[in-house]
Amino acid sequence: MDHQAFARAYAAAFFENTWMMIGFDLQTRLDETTEAQRKARALQKLSWIARAWAEMSR
Repeated sequence: MDHQAFARAYAAAFFENTWMMIGFDLQTRLDETTEAQRKARALQKLSWIARAWAEMSR
């Protein structure tokens, strides 16, 4: 098994799923949050993705 290829494929699937869930999360809260709250939540989730990527890339 090519471990690097597997790690890349896993990371791609992980991040794709994460983006999908961020979109779903923001859409479901559309009526109960302000635009500023949604932007802050998106930035929080994006920073989580960035930290996860940095950890996986070590």
